[in-house]
This record gives sequence, structure tokens and C-alpha cells, in this order.
Amino acid sequence: MTSLEKLDFVLNAMDKVFWEEYRTLTEITKDSKILGKININELPAIINKLNKDAYIDFELNDSKDIIFDSEKKYRITFEGKLLNESGGYRWKIKRESTLTNLQSLQTWVIAIGTALAGLYGIYQLINALL
Repeated sequence: MTSLEKLDFVLNAMDKVFWEEYRTLTEITKDSKILGKININELPAIINKLNKDAYIDFELNDSKDIIFDSEKKYRITFEGKLLNESGGYRWKIKRESTLTNLQSLQTWVIAIGTALAGLYGIYQLINALL
């Protein structure tokens, strides 16, 4: 599984199970069937990335999560739900790539059009002088 697929998998799991309640990493691992799909050593990094991107948020817990040694409990944000419903990180990356390609194409079309207009202007000037 690629890194993007892991992000999408965890985001999707959180969307299905943890919309209204905050959960510890241990609860997330147990309740969302992540165990066996994602290496639990990678889960804190995946969760931190999702949190950094504002697709999940956290609150501080009264006690520490025994397995992950964390005081945080997590849940998906509305932005996270929107991203998951629209296709996840893979869709977002593909969309951004497509937009970049379209912008490059537009720049080239404008540059070629400007060059052709300049050449036509020179042609008109030469005809006027002759």
C-alpha cells in the first residue's frame, strides 16, 4: 500500500466510524479494522499528517493511551469528510496535477498567440513600408 493509499484508508476508516466521538489511537486501531491493513507503528505518523492537513482534529484526554503513549483523542473534521467523499488524497493530487497541466497549456497557448500576433504586426509594418 502506498503512502497516499494509507492516508486514504485511515481517513476513510475514521469517516465511517469516528464522526461524532473522539477516540484514542488504540480505539481507532481496534474499532476501524486498521489492524492488519496498516502497520501500527506507522499509524501515529499517518494521524499526525491528517491532523496537520486539518482533516482530523484532537482533544486532550484525561489519561494516556497505554499502547501509543499519547494523551490525544482524534476524530475526523468536516473537511476530512469532504475530502473522503470526493475521493481522498489520490483524487486531490490528481486534480492538482491536472490543474497544473492545464495552466501550463494555457501559458503556452498565450505565448504562441502573442508570438504570432507579433509576427503579424511585423509583417503589416513591412508591407506598409514597401
